[in-house]
Amino acid sequence: MPEILKQVPVSIARLMLGLAGLGNLIQVYGSQYRYLAGILATLIALLLIANFFVDKEGFLPQLENSIVASVFPTFSMAIMILATYIVPFSSQVALYFWYGGIILHILLMVLFSIGFIFNFDIRKVFPSYFIVYLGIVVASVTAPTFNYIQLGQIIFWVDFSFYMVLLPTVTYRVLVIREIKKAALPTISIFTAPAGLCLAGYMSVFANKNLMIVGG
Repeated sequence: MPEILKQVPVSIARLMLGLAGLGNLIQVYGSQYRYLAGILATLIALLLIANFFVDKEGFLPQLENSIVASVFPTFSMAIMILATYIVPFSSQVALYFWYGGIILHILLMVLFSIGFIFNFDIRKVFPSYFIVYLGIVVASVTAPTFNYIQLGQIIFWVDFSFYMVLLPTVTYRVLVIREIKKAALPTISIFTAPAGLCLAGYMSVFANKNLMIVGG
C-alpha cells in the first residue's frame, strides 16, 4: 500500500477540485450524483494526505517545481467546496472545514511567495500562478452558504487586485518572453479560469451588481 501511495502525484489535486465543482453542477440531476463526485474528491484528498505522511521525501521535492507548487493550491480550493457538501449534515463541522480550506490556501500562498516570488524569475512564471493567488476566490463563491457575505466581499476585492497585477505579468511572460517548454504549454489554458472565477465570486457576494465589472 505505501508503494502505491508514493505513486500519487501532487498535481492530482486538480482532479479533486474538478470533481468537487462538478458535483455542484450536476446536483440538479440528483443529489446522488453530487455526493458521488464529492466522495471521489474526498478519496483523492485522503490519498494526497496519506502520500504526504508516508512519503514526505518524495512529496515535498515535487513542490520545488514552480508549476507543481502553483497547481497544488487546488487542494485547498477543493476543501472549501467540499465543505458545502457537509452543511446538510452539520453546519458547524462544515464551517470548520471551510475555514480550514481558507487558512490552508493562505498558508500555501505565503509559502509559494517565499519560494518563488521573493526569488523572482520571470522565466519561472506560468499561468498556473493564477491558481495560487486567485484560487481563494472560491471562498467568495461559497461564502453565502455560510452566511459570510462581508468576508466574501473582502476576499473578492483582495483577489481582484492580485488579478490586476498578475494578468499583465503572466501575459508578458507568455507572449513576450515565451520559452515555455512543450510539456508546460497546456498551462496556458488556465488563462480562461481567473476572470471566470472572479466573476463567480463577485456574483455570489454582491447583491447590487456593477455592470462595468460584470462586463469587464
